[in-house]
Amino acid sequence: MTVVPAGGTGTATPATLHQPLDLHWVERSAVERGEPEFLRRSRREAAARANDTPWPSGQEEEWRRFPPGQIPATPLTGARATTTYGADALPKGVYVGDLAGAVNERPDLVERWLDAGRTVRTHAAIAAFADALWTAGTFVYVPRGVALRFRDFRGCVCG
Repeated sequence: MTVVPAGGTGTATPATLHQPLDLHWVERSAVERGEPEFLRRSRREAAARANDTPWPSGQEEEWRRFPPGQIPATPLTGARATTTYGADALPKGVYVGDLAGAVNERPDLVERWLDAGRTVRTHAAIAAFADALWTAGTFVYVPRGVALRFRDFRGCVCG
């Protein structure tokens, strides 16, 4: 996949879908967003994995109904996660917030979860692309031993 900056154009075809991810663009974008070194390193490693991992062929069972060639070649634009809650709405130690904000507010929590997820083999290239390029999400941290009930989230608006 050739990465096209936000506002760019492009369409996916099986022939152009999985070309090497531009590692310099990934790094430059992270620097422009003012991301800390641990996140830039994570993005570089994910981009390298994306370039080294075979893209699904479309013959795999889980890709029969949504062929990889139908994945847009341009990044989604305008995506933003927002989370608001009262300081007393959640149990002590629980953190709920925008992922990009959490990187700066609580790097101690976020860093250990980056690249912690595992995926099935046929999703590995797509997961690596997502790890290298994400710009939005919600980060939820619940300390060991803390139980949440649905009512704990009544004060939260996640979008």
